[in-house]
Amino acid sequence: MATAASVDHIRSVAAFLMERRPSAPPGNLGVPISDDSSEDEASQIRGLEEDRGIYHHQEVVVEPQFESDEDIPIRQRPQSPRRQHESIDPDEDDDDDSINQRIKTPEMDEFDDDSMLDENSDRKGPVRFSGHLKVEDSAGQHFNSPPPNKDKMSYLKSLEHPIPDSDSHGDSDEIFTSRDDFEKMISGAPSTPGYPPGSPPAYSSYENGVDQNNHARVPKPHKPVPPLEQKVKPKSTLNELLLAKVTQPFQNMIRRASHVGDDSDSDEDDDDFNDEELQVLSYIEAYKPVDIELRPQLRPFVLDYVPSIGDIDAFIKIPRPDDVDDNAGLTHLDEPASQQSDKTIMSMQLRNVSKEVSQVEETPVKLLSRADKNSEQIDEWVANIKELHRSRPAQTVHYKDPMPDIESLMQEWPPEFEHYLKTVKLPTADLDVSLDQYVDLCLNLFDIPVAKSRIQSLHLLFSLFSEFNNSQHFRNLAQNNMRDMESQNMDPKQICAEFQASKDAEKLQKFLEGRAAENRNWLEEWWYEAYTTNRASLLTQNMGAINPRAKSQKGRQIHVAAQFLHHVMQYWLDVRREEIEIVKSRGVAWDMSQTYVLFNSTRAPKKPQDELLRYFKTETEGDCPSHVIVLCNGYIWKLDIFKKNALNSTSTLFFALKDIMIKSSIQKPSIVPLTSLDRDSWAELRSELENLSSINKSNFDAIDKSTFVLSLSPDLVLSENELMFYALFGASENAYCDKNLNVIVMKDGKICQQAEHANVDAISLFAPCDYAAKLLDDTWEPEETPFGPAELLEFDLTENVIDWIDKSEKRFQLLKKSHCLNVFNFTKFGSGTLKPMRFYADTVVQIALQLAYFSTHNRLAATYETASTRAFYHGRTETLRSLTPSLAKFIRAVKGGGTTENQKRLFMEAYNDHNALMDAARNGKGIDRHFLGLKQAQKHFSSKGNCIEIPPFEHCSFSESGGNGNFKLSTSLLGYDDEGSFGYVTAMCEDGYGAFYKICENRITFTLTCFENGEADLERFRENLYRALEMIYELISK
Repeated sequence: MATAASVDHIRSVAAFLMERRPSAPPGNLGVPISDDSSEDEASQIRGLEEDRGIYHHQEVVVEPQFESDEDIPIRQRPQSPRRQHESIDPDEDDDDDSINQRIKTPEMDEFDDDSMLDENSDRKGPVRFSGHLKVEDSAGQHFNSPPPNKDKMSYLKSLEHPIPDSDSHGDSDEIFTSRDDFEKMISGAPSTPGYPPGSPPAYSSYENGVDQNNHARVPKPHKPVPPLEQKVKPKSTLNELLLAKVTQPFQNMIRRASHVGDDSDSDEDDDDFNDEELQVLSYIEAYKPVDIELRPQLRPFVLDYVPSIGDIDAFIKIPRPDDVDDNAGLTHLDEPASQQSDKTIMSMQLRNVSKEVSQVEETPVKLLSRADKNSEQIDEWVANIKELHRSRPAQTVHYKDPMPDIESLMQEWPPEFEHYLKTVKLPTADLDVSLDQYVDLCLNLFDIPVAKSRIQSLHLLFSLFSEFNNSQHFRNLAQNNMRDMESQNMDPKQICAEFQASKDAEKLQKFLEGRAAENRNWLEEWWYEAYTTNRASLLTQNMGAINPRAKSQKGRQIHVAAQFLHHVMQYWLDVRREEIEIVKSRGVAWDMSQTYVLFNSTRAPKKPQDELLRYFKTETEGDCPSHVIVLCNGYIWKLDIFKKNALNSTSTLFFALKDIMIKSSIQKPSIVPLTSLDRDSWAELRSELENLSSINKSNFDAIDKSTFVLSLSPDLVLSENELMFYALFGASENAYCDKNLNVIVMKDGKICQQAEHANVDAISLFAPCDYAAKLLDDTWEPEETPFGPAELLEFDLTENVIDWIDKSEKRFQLLKKSHCLNVFNFTKFGSGTLKPMRFYADTVVQIALQLAYFSTHNRLAATYETASTRAFYHGRTETLRSLTPSLAKFIRAVKGGGTTENQKRLFMEAYNDHNALMDAARNGKGIDRHFLGLKQAQKHFSSKGNCIEIPPFEHCSFSESGGNGNFKLSTSLLGYDDEGSFGYVTAMCEDGYGAFYKICENRITFTLTCFENGEADLERFRENLYRALEMIYELISK
């Protein structure tokens, strides 16, 4: 920026020149200095400067070289900036004799940097040389700077009217490098940093020249030039005056140019413009506007207004088919749009703004037949009601103290408190408290603040009561609750008797009997439907198990895996040949269909119901897939087990598995964890993968048809407890949850299994695994044998699937943390001890489980025990409800401290009742499968538009006794083999337990499960179970 002293110097010089200049016509600053007198006038200028004391340093002046317009070629290629700034030998150019020395300006310094410009640079732009300016446009046209006499006059003008806030440095020439520079000068925007406007070409500023001691000065950095869009207003009146004088000649030039014809070639036209104006016009002529072509784009849109289909006119309504006048548009609101407004909301809005006070009838509300499928309509209704309440007028009563809003007080209580209210009633008026205390209790119950004076609080309480009383929703809810309470207070036996005598019960029973007459097993289809419609993760439905015969063998994982694989496939081959022995229980042959479907099966995820795929065939039925899927470190391999219709040897399988392990040494992401997701999510992802490529579809087909899955785990576990938990929750990539059977071989040779439960029951699963485990040889070593390499199944993945793989792993870990398990052995007695005493060990265990639950939670538990129905065609299981009235009496007698004789008598009653129920369930006389049939029959009639209610299912006693999946104890006997497989499933309820046991000769092995964050206390339950078994054994031994 110029200092105040420099401004005063410039003004004094300008005043001195104004006194000595010759008179000029109005509008001109003075007579231009001719070319002939340029040298004398330059001397005068320097003299004036020195007299005024403006310049106190030695100036280095480059005299300008003048050329006439005729000497300048129309088109000439300028030298590169680097070339032009090199020192010139006078002998090289005879026309430049006047050049005695060269000056390096800041602009030239830019071209001296070799890093920015090479020798062959052909950069286009302004070039200063000997006072001249040559500019090359995009077409190669050169333009010359105006003669120096014009610049000198501009310099005198600047001395007369200096710019106080100028911050220009460097050369004085105003270089128009582009159209933007020219427009900036016209608009008054700061020009390109350089000399003051109009200064002579030889002028060197103090900053960019040398000081008094001839020391070179470093130029100051220039300020950035503002964009063309910015309008820089002059900062002083002096600037405005200078701008007006500078722009006046250009305005005159443009005005004269408007009168020149396009075809005018006369010299008179050219004489109207001076050299400077011709240069500006050449810039204008050189400017070529850019043509921008906009491509049309097709953008789909949705019409805001679509009339009803079939209407001749949007406001002419087609009459109803029953010829009933609906008064559309008269008494009922009607809109001719595709998205109709809810007439209930419209009526409530009109009533809300109405000024009339009258008794308003109840507003009908639209009934949704499937509320779970119409969540959008429910959300829209809630939003409309909120908007209606938002526009409600303010309260007419103003409280002195701040009180909560009615809407906040009407919010639903937490579920825990609602559950508590079902067992604890609200305070009644017969409490032994004062009226003030009773009022405070009621106010606190409804979260109403209690002030010193209770008038405001009571007013709010009564307003709240009035709001509830006038609410159609809550009034109907209260009526329903009253009916429910009346029905709940009824005797369940009476409800069952009334329903059994009704025509609805008769209709349902006839439907079931007709179905039984048409089907050999009327329940089979509904049984699989009950499993496959469950949309939860299979980790909470599958079976996990361990095989105790497979002992820990360090460094022999592949040895164990190869032997186990070979023996299981031998069992598969025996099933193919129909050589498996028929299973019998108490002399009764069992159905073997579960053995038939055990292999080559998959539960494929589908919406809304999964599909069971079964590919097994006997040899008489035809060919059957015989390959096995091997999982290792996220890799999925397809291994062929047979060669030329012969089962490969154990050694061949050993080297094939070893090759797989070597090729799978680096872990990789896998789709296997996706199978542990909820069924709907996994169904969508599998469909996405199948539609992505034919390779994915082929890979899924290979997995679905495989005999089973063998997994080589890199993990080690120490105890049976950890191994049992690992079967379901060890690692997400170790088990393909959809498959009929997953055999997981640990690093030390221990074995655990996981199986999909809808396909088979536990006993069928254990048979081939126990067969293979019995044949394991701890000393076996393979022989060198050639093998066929396995085929790697690689999937094409999308970004969405990759993200879901990460999500599935996180969800797997959450499920893992939400479950706990305990395996323990009770060694005081077993079947060998109880059999001579003529007691069934299973019945003893069931009584002990009920006693343990009561000791843990101080209440009885609805209990599920598995009763096999395999004596029937394609039979599966029936439910034995082991909590009987006689068992409840025995437990109360034990806890009440009754006599030993009385306890033993009650024990025998409970023992006999349990055995009788077990026999009835095994013979097809259970009740739970009949309940399932009644529900399916009810569903059938509902689909036909005939809704039938079953009151016993609505009574609280149904769910409290275990109905609808509410069994607090889920139990099952898993066999009698001391070294055989045993396992578990997760607990049925969050506040319940799973208890699965194997009765051995001298011990009972239990697997107990529960949810981690529920009410269940697994450790305490285990301790109470141990004590209950000890107490019962002492009781029956006396």
